[in-house]
Amino acid sequence: MIHDLGVILPVILLAAIIQSSTGFGFGLVAVGLLALFMPVQEAASLNALPALALNLMLLWRLHQHLQWRDLRWIAPAIVVATPLGVVGLLALDSQVMYAILALVLGVALLQSFFGRVGARPWHPLWLGIPAGLFSGLLAGAYGTGGPPVIAYVQSYQYERHRHVVCLQLLLAIAGTIRVVSLLVQDALTAEQWMLNALGSLVIPLGAWIGLSLLRRMPQVWLRRGILGMLVVLTVNCALKAL
Repeated sequence: MIHDLGVILPVILLAAIIQSSTGFGFGLVAVGLLALFMPVQEAASLNALPALALNLMLLWRLHQHLQWRDLRWIAPAIVVATPLGVVGLLALDSQVMYAILALVLGVALLQSFFGRVGARPWHPLWLGIPAGLFSGLLAGAYGTGGPPVIAYVQSYQYERHRHVVCLQLLLAIAGTIRVVSLLVQDALTAEQWMLNALGSLVIPLGAWIGLSLLRRMPQVWLRRGILGMLVVLTVNCALKAL
């Protein structure tokens, strides 16, 4: 796979820019685009270190906007579920999981489109725990655990910096556990780890470009961008469930 660096690095850079400006999308963009050039299992193996590096970098840059209260139930659920996702990578029924994921995203979209005024945030306990468990399973198995936490955080309609940093905290938790689990289980080859490390080298540039867009982008544009990506993710998950 080392000869694919000319494809891998630009894809990782693009994914980093998108996540830095919207708060999410790295795993889905990176795996989705790389899967056009290689098997999806190999594509999913290349986003472990770059994704975690990006989450930690954004978390550090925006930590002053973080408030923990609303994440107190979803975060522990992610901790519990992520190792199970790594263990169950081959056992998980992807079609069923994508169908549930499409439903979760659909609910988030309906709330965003029709419930903006007076919309109620998702309950931290009754919806935070299921969202965290589902996110952890997806993160551990495929490295794409963002959509459930995106739907959860989106329901709170935070100011843009707080929106991004809350997502980074949750994704960093899942990413850390995923990397540790992959190491413990010796799930990746030496070449795959090397490509992960090389991919991490373009993360600072992607984060800088993305954060510049985040600071200059009007709030309404950011919300429209998030809604647009939610629509794409919902359609994508629904198609994969069929």
